[in-house]
Amino acid sequence: MTMTAAPAISIAQTPPARARAVHRAELARLQELVATFTEQDWARPTDCEGWDVRQMLAHVVGACDGTLHLRVFLRHWVWAPKRRYPALAQLDAANQCQIDDRHDRSGAQLAAELADIGPKAVEAAGTTFRRRFRLPKSDPLLPGESLVYMCDVIAVRDTWMHRLDAARATSREFVIDGHDHEVVAQVVRDLGRHWAGPPVRLELTGPAGGVWTLGDASPVATVSVDAVEYMRTLSGRHDPHDTHAIHGTGDDAAITALRAARVVF
Repeated sequence: MTMTAAPAISIAQTPPARARAVHRAELARLQELVATFTEQDWARPTDCEGWDVRQMLAHVVGACDGTLHLRVFLRHWVWAPKRRYPALAQLDAANQCQIDDRHDRSGAQLAAELADIGPKAVEAAGTTFRRRFRLPKSDPLLPGESLVYMCDVIAVRDTWMHRLDAARATSREFVIDGHDHEVVAQVVRDLGRHWAGPPVRLELTGPAGGVWTLGDASPVATVSVDAVEYMRTLSGRHDPHDTHAIHGTGDDAAITALRAARVVF
């Protein structure tokens, strides 16, 4: 039976209360994962260029710290990037500042800190300041986005993707449960918001997947791909020589556009 495809642009941004629930579930899965790591696992390289597993978790913990404490947030996003990393985009510079803060902490210490401040950061994400702040329109990665979007969408998918990075780096299972579909759907929403390619039917397979259309006309192609693998593609992590194919029928330009598409994680 053919599944009905909803337009990607019709997906609503996750409401704040639901975003908190999804983020709590994702942090719980990440905590379960890092609790299994050995000393050797923390030093393993990840799909994030230049980051090992420990550095990647330092970034996640640093992001939680910035959500929980206004002064830390301003230092990561406003003050330090201009001085330390003026050549980097604001998002990339903030990420590096988060890692710098915890350069001397072990993986076990970072795991303990995540368990302590992660849940607090989730609950702090709805404060008035964070609902009013907007990123500069000059930022090339997230121009003019509000901190509502950063807290309710980007922070959740960032944690999700880094859990996938860590699982892959350490050869652990990537556990998928009820909240993962919400993360994937929000990525598809952003893909649809900025889609400039031919109209296409996107079938994401697996328990976190779904079926959507991109573009405002009848699809000229149908593409089927594993949901988790396509999230890696959209984040820029997918190896072009990997055998995880994006299978498609119809217009070649639409299929090529899906392979080349990118979404901020």
